[in-house]
Amino acid sequence: MVPDDGKDRPGATAQYTVAAYYLPFNFSYDFSTSLASRSFWPSYNGTACVNLRATGSTDPSYWWREIKVEMWNAYGVDTRIGLPVRYKLDGYYYGYCWYGLNPYNEHYFRLTKDWGPSRVWGDGWASPN
Repeated sequence: MVPDDGKDRPGATAQYTVAAYYLPFNFSYDFSTSLASRSFWPSYNGTACVNLRATGSTDPSYWWREIKVEMWNAYGVDTRIGLPVRYKLDGYYYGYCWYGLNPYNEHYFRLTKDWGPSRVWGDGWASPN
């Protein structure tokens, strides 16, 4: 995952181009408020799944907290797909799949949290099913 500067999505003013990845890929994350994933192509049947877990935080009470994951279509003006999905931060892997995605458009998912100025980090993977 990379800091969300918008440069890796269509329509942004960028000095470089980042190619979208094909699923699956592994990732690690570390953020305070919001973090967007790399751009990727959903499966040919229009699905993308995200599995993640938290492994630490600067907030000692993070075990009782949640983060949200949103799926975004990066074609033209970025469009959120569906509602955010909540993930518990209790050290276990949790997964969710989005269906009906356009397989010909790049997508990305965004991790967000709305509690405290603390950082949270962990790992996971994105897959076609």
